[in-house]
Amino acid sequence: MSRKTNKNITTYSLVRDMLKKVLVVTDPLSPGGASKHAREVLKILPKLGLEVKLYIPFIHAIPQSPEEKERKYLNLKELERNGVEVFPEVWKYLEMEKEKENIFPYLLTLTSGYIPKKDMEFSNDLRENFSLVYDMSENEYHFKVSHMIAKKLHVPLVILLQSESYANSFGRGYRKVLGIKGLFYDLGITYIFMFNRRRFVNALREGVLRGILSVSRAIIKQSKLERLAQDYKVYTNVLKPANAIDGTSISHFRSKKVKENFALYAGRITYLKGIIDLIKIAKETNVKIMLAGSFDNHKEMERLFSKFPPNLVYLGSFMNNELYKIISNSKVTLLPSYKESFSLITMESLALDTPVIAYNLPAINEIYGDIKAVIKIPVGNYKLMAKTLESLMEKDIRELFDPKVEELIKFYSSWEKVAEATLHELENVKKLASTPS
Repeated sequence: MSRKTNKNITTYSLVRDMLKKVLVVTDPLSPGGASKHAREVLKILPKLGLEVKLYIPFIHAIPQSPEEKERKYLNLKELERNGVEVFPEVWKYLEMEKEKENIFPYLLTLTSGYIPKKDMEFSNDLRENFSLVYDMSENEYHFKVSHMIAKKLHVPLVILLQSESYANSFGRGYRKVLGIKGLFYDLGITYIFMFNRRRFVNALREGVLRGILSVSRAIIKQSKLERLAQDYKVYTNVLKPANAIDGTSISHFRSKKVKENFALYAGRITYLKGIIDLIKIAKETNVKIMLAGSFDNHKEMERLFSKFPPNLVYLGSFMNNELYKIISNSKVTLLPSYKESFSLITMESLALDTPVIAYNLPAINEIYGDIKAVIKIPVGNYKLMAKTLESLMEKDIRELFDPKVEELIKFYSSWEKVAEATLHELENVKKLASTPS
């Protein structure tokens, strides 16, 4: 395979019979690390010589508000400017209005074989040739859609794991956060896991699912997929690097000598991301804690606000430079999360000379295990996290940043490298899928 360098981006001359045109199923328009990964990689893949067409499944393409519609529209236009072709159906979905209170169709996509009619019509009408279908989501609904499309087109399906969507476990730990109420959540999620794992295994048996990629080894282990992949001779690997920071933008906010006297939580605000523990931590200390991010449920947001102590302050939702400025000003980033597959906010905090206190989840330990500036706390021990926060606020945090931090940041400093790793792994899957067994 020939390759040449042009304007600091490696471009590939793809073998005609191997990997030429890919149909991507994902939602690159939402908040959160998974969508950011998809958005950044999609912008670069066309520059590497790959023809990319994007489909966002029906339910996730419809905006919930005029503000969300505007944001999605601008992000889609940016993807198109970078060479990604968006299917016309996605633009049509963007003009529709979602029934905000009716979540029944979405629940059906998670708990049954139901696929929305619009997605089925899209699949049935497809007439183009693709080398493979690449599902970059962490969503069970998207997997059903991508599986349907790949099966119809008779091409390999490759998925990227960004959460333990197919976990062989009891729930996702809601009971640890919400008690009895959480136990019922976990019972429901266990059913969803069982249903989706069956669909996952069926895709393996049919020979449709040919590649499993992941952003961390921990997710593959938690989902217990390695044995299944071996049994069905499916290619499995971890992207290296799997994520990246925006080094150019972050560099403008680095090396802030004087930190302000507050801690920060930044990211999606959900139970599994630790909002209840964050409230408890704030009640255990007098340290001012700033909260920056988006709520999945606005009704729940109002209920949670009533529980905030005076030292827990909600700033709003921020992205890119606005968020980097807040991180660089904060003395500590808090991550009381019960569910992480990589934690991009941890990497961004380190790049902005801000230490992180996090629960010692498998993915955190895998990626940040030997980094002193990431202080690991036993999962759920919010009192120890509060004590550690108070102690850290009194220390010179610069002593936590050794050469290992710079080495880590350097490795995860380029979305171009992530896109190249993605292309390399997709090529590997296509080669194996094209080789007679």
